[in-house]
Amino acid sequence: MAQNEPVPVFETVRAHETRLKAYARRRGADGHEAEDLFQETVLRLLQRARRAPLLNPLAYAFRVLDNLMRDRGQRPSFEALDDGEPCEQPGPGALLEGRELAEAFSRAIAAMPRLRREVYLRRRLEGQGYDRIAQDLRLTPEAVQKHYSRASAALRKVHQDGFSARGEG
Repeated sequence: MAQNEPVPVFETVRAHETRLKAYARRRGADGHEAEDLFQETVLRLLQRARRAPLLNPLAYAFRVLDNLMRDRGQRPSFEALDDGEPCEQPGPGALLEGRELAEAFSRAIAAMPRLRREVYLRRRLEGQGYDRIAQDLRLTPEAVQKHYSRASAALRKVHQDGFSARGEG
């Protein structure tokens, strides 16, 4: 079991098509633009994957989508706030910290052994139960639980280390 095995690009991105299109719409693209952006994202990912393996195609897909929207001049649409209402959106510093933490999580997931990563993503992102994952991967439910708990512990450590480095933990 190699730690940094490439993940199937097309299958991964196709499985998260709805999520990627919703992300584009939240950032200001209409339905047709979101579809076009998704297709261009898939094309660029496949081109990139031919040159070198991608360890985390989903994270790379979001990065490509961000870049495409930036290139097209897409900006999120904001509604004007009433002068008396405080803004509930996070400030730039919080957004930057969140992005840094997301990138740290992405690196940690990519560094996990293939089986642990598979178990974690199936359980956390796809909501599959331990028994289903165990059956699909030919493991015992206890082994699946162990993989999941170790992956969760590794990500908790990334989270704690990130806040400790900023003096907040």
